[in-house]
Amino acid sequence: MEENKNNERIRAYLLSKNLPIDLLVEVQDHFLSQIDELQKGNMSFEEAFKKVKNSWFNELRFSKYKIQFDLNDRTYFEKKIKEELRIGILKKSFTVTLMLAIFVIISAQILSTNYFRYLFLNVIILVIATPLFQYFKNNKLFKLAKNYDNYKLTLSQDATTISLITLGGTSSFLYNIFIHTNDIYETIKYWQLDFGLIVLILIFFLIMVNAYCFFAQRDYLEQMNKVQPYLKYLKPS
Repeated sequence: MEENKNNERIRAYLLSKNLPIDLLVEVQDHFLSQIDELQKGNMSFEEAFKKVKNSWFNELRFSKYKIQFDLNDRTYFEKKIKEELRIGILKKSFTVTLMLAIFVIISAQILSTNYFRYLFLNVIILVIATPLFQYFKNNKLFKLAKNYDNYKLTLSQDATTISLITLGGTSSFLYNIFIHTNDIYETIKYWQLDFGLIVLILIFFLIMVNAYCFFAQRDYLEQMNKVQPYLKYLKPS
């Protein structure tokens, strides 16, 4: 009984820090482990809890000055971990984009215009469809975030719907890609600096955005494995 009450106090303290739940679960494990270690030295829970809070003070404090476009107060710890996550996802997205760019360049060198056109369009459609398919396949898990919109369930939650948000503009963009496939083909095959190059840059930007969305979704789904058991402690919106 006493242990449950102590766990509730730790949980309430960490919830007051507005941490995403996946990050909160990890921090809570650290708190419990450190408090338990201190209590083995005959320290009371109150003393141990206070000491652990003090040791985490710099990490779990909020920015001194609020930035107007930052709608939620975020601790320094969250900002640091989120930046590391963002950089990791960006690296994966860039790697995928680079590999597809190399594949497209090689294809343009060895294929005729017609074959290249269909191959290129299929690559673009696959890139766009993959995060959309993943979203609808795991729709229940992604919608779960809406049931708890007074919390942030995972660090990557905000980027999981990028492909849905950009879907309308993407569909019209596909039509333009089809029209300008010959320009793109000649730009790649003959290394021309013309209109086709601008279209090509926009296409690879589109690929990177969708790749970023896909990897953000993957992270969200992985983190939800440890978030779901914690939902019983949260109040649905």
